Amino acid sequence: MEIRHQENNKNKTKWFCNSLLEAKDSMAINRQQQWKRPNKALYKIKRSTNPLERLKLQFCSEKKIEKIRQNSNAEIKENKNIDKEKQQKEK
Repeated sequence: MEIRHQENNKNKTKWFCNSLLEAKDSMAINRQQQWKRPNKALYKIKRSTNPLERLKLQFCSEKKIEKIRQNSNAEIKENKNIDKEKQQKEK
């Protein structure tokens, strides 16, 4: 009886160790895949943009995303400047 218990325990520990190693490997693979994502920057931008912009950004690379961001910032600044000019003319 004792010999069987010992063998069973050995098999259980082997199985447990192997499952832990497999889990570690799968976690490492997942981490690698996350870093290889082409649209990694999208996940950061998604929260801060409107739905239409999200659709545009889904099909862009990171460089295009940065260009879109810069253009939108420039447009916002231009709009503010135009508004200021209008207010000054009205006064």
